[in-house]
Amino acid sequence: MGFATSITTAVLFLSILIIATTVYPVLFDSYRTIQESLDDKHRIRMDQLNTEVNITSIDDLTPDTITITISNQGTTVLNASRSSVVVDGIYKTYSASPDGYWMPLKNALFTVDAITSTDHQVIVITENGISDIGTYHS
Repeated sequence: MGFATSITTAVLFLSILIIATTVYPVLFDSYRTIQESLDDKHRIRMDQLNTEVNITSIDDLTPDTITITISNQGTTVLNASRSSVVVDGIYKTYSASPDGYWMPLKNALFTVDAITSTDHQVIVITENGISDIGTYHS
């Protein structure tokens, strides 16, 4: 083996080392990001499986306002202020009691401005996508 071959081999070896030290952190960071997202997906799915809500009653508070009592039957702590209320296909703003954490086996009271039609469909959607549908006649 000549000197030129030895230099070429050394340059190739150094090139491989430089490429490896550049590519490895990128691949490791990508792998870590994918693992974190899979952990998040698993946590979200477990929260969904452990969430169950039931609309227990819908009452006319006034001709323009309804109150919806919803029971958290699951084991997940929900945030009532992060839920959504849809009345007759229209997203509604609401006030909730409690307005923060909604513990398992407890009720939350949602107060919503109603529509003046006679038959209503109410959908309550929790922060993790679990919902329940109720109907009432005013």
